[in-house]
Amino acid sequence: MNNRIKKGIVVGILSMLILLTTPTIVIGEIEASDDPIEFTFTGPTEAKDGEKCIYTFYLSPNPESDEYIVKVHWKEADMIIYEYPRDGVFHTGDYNEIWYVWYKSWWESGVFYPEATAYCGNSTYNATIEVTVPKNNPFSYKLNWLFEHFPIFTKLIRFLL
Repeated sequence: MNNRIKKGIVVGILSMLILLTTPTIVIGEIEASDDPIEFTFTGPTEAKDGEKCIYTFYLSPNPESDEYIVKVHWKEADMIIYEYPRDGVFHTGDYNEIWYVWYKSWWESGVFYPEATAYCGNSTYNATIEVTVPKNNPFSYKLNWLFEHFPIFTKLIRFLL
């Protein structure tokens, strides 16, 4: 290697060391908040097929804005993302409720992780919960439907037993 290349490598390494060890100077004040912004997404962690579940969102008061919207990816289908509220906005510091009905076939049931994202001003906040939708036995599901729609079968079974 010639001397010119060696000097270039040494100068490059020294420049990087100087840049890495030089302290950063911050001009101005940074306001630190004692209370971090809190976003919660809560609700039932178990849901039956067809059951209406109430979920609650809360975003603590935010200096950026007092209004926010929430988008929830329920994880039932990859592309379905719902925006809440349907019209208008939520207000920070308030508990806001929405409902959702889990429709699952017996072979689709399992554990789901819906993700909620709150958009407030230029900030976003995320929360995830775990929801278990137990498997339904297709035979018992059909049998229950039969008994609900034709009560005479219930009487017939009782008579036979």
